[in-house]
Amino acid sequence: MVLSWLITNDPIQIVQRNLLVSELTFLVLLLNLVVLFFYTKYARRMQQEVAKQVEAAQAQTSELIYQRKLSVMPAFNVFPTAKGGKHALELQNVGNGVAIHVFGIRGRTKQNS
Repeated sequence: MVLSWLITNDPIQIVQRNLLVSELTFLVLLLNLVVLFFYTKYARRMQQEVAKQVEAAQAQTSELIYQRKLSVMPAFNVFPTAKGGKHALELQNVGNGVAIHVFGIRGRTKQNS
């Protein structure tokens, strides 16, 4: 019966068949549109999450670089001293880094002026 309905030459049945095919095509296209919409929404949300993760990773990397630089920097303790009647400052390196290019600083104190 279905096969005879597909093969028939009756104009009314041909129009009905074409209408049914058009309706089915429309439903399939509508279903594709709905699936595409939800896929796009899901992909956008995933892209935003990946962007947040990248920002967090970059922030962690920057902090690690900063901490590494701090760990090898020199750190000083300053002690006032009086050697030979002159007031001076004594620097003591307490950091992990090498203190290079440290020069003597000369100046006047209130007692000397």
